[in-house]
Amino acid sequence: MIEEQEDEKKWLYYYKALAYEKQGDLDEVIHFLNKSIDVDPNFVLAWGSLGMAYELTNNQQKKEESFNRIIKISNESLSINPNDVHTWYHKALANFELKNYPKAVESLKNALELNPTYELALKLMGELCIKLKQFEKSLEYYEKLDPNELDSKTWYHMGSACRELKKYQSAFGCFEESVQLDPVATDAWIDLAEIYLKLNKKEDASRCFHGIIDSCDHWIESNPNNFLTWHQMGWAYKHLAEYSRAIKCFKKAIEIEPKFPWPWEEMGDIYVFLDKPQNSAVCYDKAIELDPNNDKTVFIAGNLHYWLRNYEKAIEYLEKLVQIHAEDATLWRNLGMSHYHLKNYQKAVNF
Repeated sequence: MIEEQEDEKKWLYYYKALAYEKQGDLDEVIHFLNKSIDVDPNFVLAWGSLGMAYELTNNQQKKEESFNRIIKISNESLSINPNDVHTWYHKALANFELKNYPKAVESLKNALELNPTYELALKLMGELCIKLKQFEKSLEYYEKLDPNELDSKTWYHMGSACRELKKYQSAFGCFEESVQLDPVATDAWIDLAEIYLKLNKKEDASRCFHGIIDSCDHWIESNPNNFLTWHQMGWAYKHLAEYSRAIKCFKKAIEIEPKFPWPWEEMGDIYVFLDKPQNSAVCYDKAIELDPNNDKTVFIAGNLHYWLRNYEKAIEYLEKLVQIHAEDATLWRNLGMSHYHLKNYQKAVNF
């Protein structure tokens, strides 16, 4: 009787946490998941949800602790019953979230050996194969699933695999299925937009950008402190040429996560479009400071600094790229002329 009451209590706390998750109240989500775990310290579902909640609050340490706890519980359980397919799956999922992909694959193989049609394991194996860049193999696992039963996330991952294999028509179909099932599937909207841009289908791309904005609005309402969501919304506004809105979104992303380089790069592009090269240079410099290995931004910034007559800065950037862009005449010219303007004549002659 007492065990039944305890079991009911843990599930009550767990469902309360899920209810608060829908409201976007992550503090209450974490509070009730911890209460559920206090009742049953081996409650794997609660630990998994807790790990994801900590990810949303950017608490990497707590996230890792939660998923490592699942692995420990799973190992203890499997030492008693090695034929529990669900436990193998939970162990795989925890390793997946911790980016221990080879260990996740090993656990999933055990799960699928026990049950070759286990849907959750097939889906996760498909996603894992994408992470490991085994795209054909990923599709092989997804093809074992009933297409009428697929969720938005699975359609998205299938689309990603098709896109990497340059099967664009199939990718279109998968991404469209994904956003039809879940109109706030931001990643699917983004990938769909990128393919339409490559094919110069501007009207279709515009529809996707509006889909991105609507989905980001939805996610921001529940979690306003997710810097990536603000960045994604800014990216969509940028492509719609709504630059002031885009800049506001990028600045919000930077406010939440100051070490995030992408918004600086995107704002650099916008200020070029707005004919504000000085502002653009500042943004590109900041992006490079945060990510010195972004050759594309270094290349753009180096040439921009040359035209702004910031010759020392131009040399600093362009000299990093002479081996990578050895056949780019503009780079060599601007590098040589920068040395010339600084009266480094011997170096100018070499270029």
